[in-house]
Amino acid sequence: MTGPHDSILGRRVDRVLQTTITFNPSHFEVATGDVRISATVVEADPATGRASGVWRICADENEIDRLSRLHRAKATRN
Repeated sequence: MTGPHDSILGRRVDRVLQTTITFNPSHFEVATGDVRISATVVEADPATGRASGVWRICADENEIDRLSRLHRAKATRN
């Protein structure tokens, strides 16, 4: 998933909660700030199809920029 960390699926928490609690429809405004990317990597055993490892990935905007610079530097060397 990607988007602001303090949000509900990328939408402002207060607006989503208001609609959830009151059942009154409202516009779900896009949340801003503290953007992150989160993922799960699952390694599977090809023989059994069972998971042999699970890793969580969570990177904020600064970490993503750092990884992007490393990737670009590696690509220019090859």
